[in-house]
Amino acid sequence: VSRRILDLILLIAVFTFFVINPIPAVAQGLPTIEDKTASMDVIDGYFPMYWDDTTGTLWLEISRFDTEELYLSGLSAGLGSNDIGLDRGQTRSRLVVFERVGPKILMVQRNYRFRANSENPDEQRAVEDAFAKSILWGFTVTAETNGRVLVNTTDFLLRDTHGVIPRLQQDGQYRVDQSRSAVYLPRTKGFPQNTEVDVTITFTTQPQPRTFGSRNERRHGVADVTPAADAVTLRQHHSLVQLPEPGYKPRSYDPRSGFGNVSWQDYSTSLGDSMTKRLIRR
Repeated sequence: VSRRILDLILLIAVFTFFVINPIPAVAQGLPTIEDKTASMDVIDGYFPMYWDDTTGTLWLEISRFDTEELYLSGLSAGLGSNDIGLDRGQTRSRLVVFERVGPKILMVQRNYRFRANSENPDEQRAVEDAFAKSILWGFTVTAETNGRVLVNTTDFLLRDTHGVIPRLQQDGQYRVDQSRSAVYLPRTKGFPQNTEVDVTITFTTQPQPRTFGSRNERRHGVADVTPAADAVTLRQHHSLVQLPEPGYKPRSYDPRSGFGNVSWQDYSTSLGDSMTKRLIRR
């Protein structure tokens, strides 16, 4: 009887240990990156990518966490209407970090419009906690090897990153049609300091009747520049770029320079001084 009691106690102890200390992801059946991508095409670069031609999905390998990266998105092929203003070359830049929380990888844009440029960590944290940040996307880890993780980026890429839909709202209630959207492989490439992805995005709506008026009065809309106004196909571009190496020195903005500027509010500024700080955009 005592032997059975000892075996039962041991069984309970082992069960309790694994409840408190979950089995690592690999032991739970999460494959390695090498196994997961064995049949995929490798696009090596700053962030290695893997193209699955069978499913039409693009996978990204992430190994740097809590490290700032420059994320750019924009239009690589435009609409062609000056009135609507969706032109190729329009780009938006953001500083992001990848944060891991269990099985999730969060792409976080920190709020640098409000800062505390001081050496006091409490002052910096107070400003950081006072203003919201933006989590741009949440990925799920599908494979892992020695701290490197693999995530499916397809849904993240095939969406209205540029804000096209609000620009088209006068011409219809457009939405992204993923069945007519895909990664554009000719412009999806990897380089040592940057990773580039191009995607074809189709926005669809119910056909709208055309309105007519004088040439000076009528707005030049989607129907004037597309073969079919109920299906607008553009291309969007995404870039992940390495920031400059340590030693880069920003330059203060001078309106006489002719350069644009980037500005923010510095909450560590001494009383009586302007909180608005500006640097040359370069």
